[in-house]
Amino acid sequence: MAIMNGKKALMNLIQNEGVEYVFGIPGATEILFMDALEGAADIRYILGLNEIVCAGMAEGYARASGKPGFLNLHTNTGTAASLAMICNAQSGGVPLVITAGQQHTKLLQRDPHLSGDIVGMGKLFTKWSTEIVHADDIPLSIQRAFKMAMQPPKYVSPEDLQKVFSVSKTLWWKSFFVLAYTARRCRGSPESSCWPHRVASSTFSGSTRSSDRTRSRGGGQR
Repeated sequence: MAIMNGKKALMNLIQNEGVEYVFGIPGATEILFMDALEGAADIRYILGLNEIVCAGMAEGYARASGKPGFLNLHTNTGTAASLAMICNAQSGGVPLVITAGQQHTKLLQRDPHLSGDIVGMGKLFTKWSTEIVHADDIPLSIQRAFKMAMQPPKYVSPEDLQKVFSVSKTLWWKSFFVLAYTARRCRGSPESSCWPHRVASSTFSGSTRSSDRTRSRGGGQR
């Protein structure tokens, strides 16, 4: 079995998921990711002015395409700066897959600059948030992220809405045909046992008998 490094595995995974664009602002922690992206001619990196813009572009792409938007952020500062738009995406059920660079695990005990609780920030407005420590966990984590992004509750894209409207229209016409057929059958046979006819008959007869009893009692008192 062929063995590949983490950056190559990540690139193959997002290509298999149909990623067309990566939105973000790279930094030093994303050097290896950007290096692997050079070899993926079918994926374009869209650079934004700041993290709010990047997250907004990823959300807009997801809304228009119906596919998860892929957002790449830089460490804890980039994650924190994008939280407003990630919250907006969560409120709208917009599918996003977000990666963020972290400092080397050998340095985390020394609290290096720009390190922080990225997983904790992600949990505020996401379905699932994790930190990959071993390269072997990349395939499982990326595939799970894309699968969970497309699970309900999820934003209804224009294509999905059109499908729902087509199905609803078909069901409406079927319901209209059934109602029209039932009404025609009831009108054609006054003594039929259809449910609307029985209800109307019993209600009318009952009200008539009540009025007769009222008139009889009134006549006896006079």
